[in-house]
Parts: sequence; C-alpha cells; structure tokens
Amino acid sequence: MNIRKIRTNEQELKAVANLYETIWNASPEDFVSRIKRHETYPNFRGIIAVHDQDIIGFAYGYSSIKGQYYHELLRKALSPKDQTNWLGDCFEFVELAVHPSYRRNKLGAKLATQLVDDAPNKTAILTTQNENNAARALYVSLGWEVIQDHFLPNNNDDDYVIMGKNLYIEKGD
Repeated sequence: MNIRKIRTNEQELKAVANLYETIWNASPEDFVSRIKRHETYPNFRGIIAVHDQDIIGFAYGYSSIKGQYYHELLRKALSPKDQTNWLGDCFEFVELAVHPSYRRNKLGAKLATQLVDDAPNKTAILTTQNENNAARALYVSLGWEVIQDHFLPNNNDDDYVIMGKNLYIEKGD
C-alpha cells in the first residue's frame, strides 16, 4: 500500500469519486465537481491510499477562510470565542474515506494524520455525523476534541459534531 498526493486529473478524480459513491451512495459527479472547486482553495491538500493500483482511501482539506460556504456555516454555529480560537488560522478537514474492505487496519488514522501533519495552519476543524461512533473514536484517538456536539449545517435532520485539533502545539510553535 502506498499513500501519496492526489492527482487532480480526470482519471484519478473519477476513481476517487467511485470510492466516494461506494461508501456514501452519493453522486460521483457531484463529488468531482466539489473537489475541483475545493482544489482552488488556499493550501488544498489531498492524499490517496493505493493498493494494487486501486484507490482504497482518500482524505482532503484546505485552509478555511471567510466567505467559503462551510466556513460561514461553522462561524454561525460557534461562539465568538470559538470562532477566534478555531477559525482564525484553520485547516478544514473535509473528507476521509476508506473502502469497507480495508477498514480496521489503521488506514483511516494514517490518512487523517498525514493530511494535517504538514498543514500550515494553527488549528484544524472537521465535522462528522454525531452517531458515527467509529469516526468520533478515531478522531479522539488522534487528539481531536469536540468543540460542539450538535451542529445542523443545512437545517436538516442530519446531526453533526464539530471537532478541532490544535496543530501548532504539535509543531512546537
């Protein structure tokens, strides 16, 4: 298995989108459109895990700045103090996905760690479904903390948790 930077060419993005569809039963076309938009954001970072030429996992994110859609949703949900603490110089961890056949072998932890390791930001933030206990446990084991337990990003019934990680402490700044 090899973990490397994602190549944002059509072939590789389609392969990543197919994995996304397998995991989330969501439109691969929407995913490709979204990641193409996100790759234009500051400090975009995307990585994939490859086994026998198959993409078995991926993670990506970028610097979260004012004006971005999700940044503004997070800003509205957080207290002024948390906005300052978490969104001031923030890497937004957008996606982490591992093919079901390759779960429970620390691949998710490797991808999550490698994605934020060299991020140039002081903090990182992510959201995951509140009932996704496996994801929450993974992030907590990697030093993430719950910032807000109930986050309804699109005024729908999906309940998320906002989690954050201080990156500057690990970098010794």
